[in-house]
Amino acid sequence: MIQLVCQKPERDAHLAAFQDGVQMAFEALAVGNPIPWKSRRRDQVLTDKQRSKTNVQDLFASLHEANVEGALLIGDQKQMEDVLVAVDSKYRSIPEVDREACKRVIEKVLSYEMFQSGHCWVVEEGAIDKRETTWRGCQYILKLGVKVCPYCNAVILPRDLTICFDHYLPKDQFPYLRLCLYNLVPVCKDCNWPRKNFPVGDFTCYAYPYRDSVHDETRFSLEQFPVGQVPADGDVPLLLDKRTPADSDRCKHWLEKMKIPELYSSSYGDHIRWISENSDCFRKEYRNVLARQLGRHGMEAEYRRYFKCSLDRQKINVEPLSKLTIDLVEFFNPGMVRE
Repeated sequence: MIQLVCQKPERDAHLAAFQDGVQMAFEALAVGNPIPWKSRRRDQVLTDKQRSKTNVQDLFASLHEANVEGALLIGDQKQMEDVLVAVDSKYRSIPEVDREACKRVIEKVLSYEMFQSGHCWVVEEGAIDKRETTWRGCQYILKLGVKVCPYCNAVILPRDLTICFDHYLPKDQFPYLRLCLYNLVPVCKDCNWPRKNFPVGDFTCYAYPYRDSVHDETRFSLEQFPVGQVPADGDVPLLLDKRTPADSDRCKHWLEKMKIPELYSSSYGDHIRWISENSDCFRKEYRNVLARQLGRHGMEAEYRRYFKCSLDRQKINVEPLSKLTIDLVEFFNPGMVRE
């Protein structure tokens, strides 16, 4: 429920070494050779006959070319979309039995498990070897600075190896994007599972945290309840509205598919009622008195103390329930939220 800014990480030793191994593997496959593993491990997934097929070599040549600038690892949104255009049609055109074999090879080369656990491929003496490093997948989250799940904005993300990454484009259907950082979205476990059952289709129909600012395009409100008359118990129905008629439906469609309003209504009804009740203390008359006494800055400080939440939209990804709280505070008292 936030907009993530995908900070392009430095080409540190881990990613640089991994990049070399990936590149060498796809280069070998592009000419029909087995991957030159340094250890006793051999690539027996693709048969000699399969590796010699033109369409298979063409696929791996495309992957090799796409990864020249690291697009399969640290590509940005445009690079990821360019890979889809260049590679996906070739991948889908290969007969199913050959495509499954290619997929298993890609899964070995672009190992998500290695990314998470802190291993990488290195090239030594013309061969590819596996090496353990001090880098872990969870360190990528630290670089992003995301502290709460961007889909529900309710669960604090762990800062260790238990972190989940949601492959926005599923790694089972798009194996060559298994490690593209722009395809990895840090999420909580509760949000990761529903996403696995989403049909892919045109992914532009769904909000994409690296591109879409859900908190700018949508808002929660309780417009069907006068202030002070929110139900005392049971579920609290929230309205999810677009901010302007011209806004895209993508974010609203996404939140409805993830059933975020239902989650908030059922799990955080007390929080919603508490905001509504305390907002009565900050109606126009009282707010004007407080503003004259303390000034704008002091008034906001008092508000933050009251609601235990930042009123700064830029901090929505670091405080649980800040999206909900900010929307309702803004609804009850317009103009109180810093953009």
